[in-house]
Amino acid sequence: MVKDQLSLCVTDSPFYVWEEKLRRVKKSLKYWASIHKSLSQAHWEAWKNLGAHQSTMEDSLINIDSLAKEARLHHAFQTTYRQEEEYLRLKS
Repeated sequence: MVKDQLSLCVTDSPFYVWEEKLRRVKKSLKYWASIHKSLSQAHWEAWKNLGAHQSTMEDSLINIDSLAKEARLHHAFQTTYRQEEEYLRLKS
């Protein structure tokens, strides 16, 4: 993304070229950040949903449906964890 913006051809004075490329990189990075911003919120919600379901399982009879729901919630939690981890790796 940054490499693409810096490699675009801009013609004018060297100062203008540098400024224009930085402006394009900034715009591109802001767009990227807006896409990835809500990952930690999604991770937190998945964690809360899993915890809430496990709490209800403690107070009720466990059946196939509740186990399947727990598996789905656990998978969603792990998926958001991996996405957030990847986001933080790229950010660093």
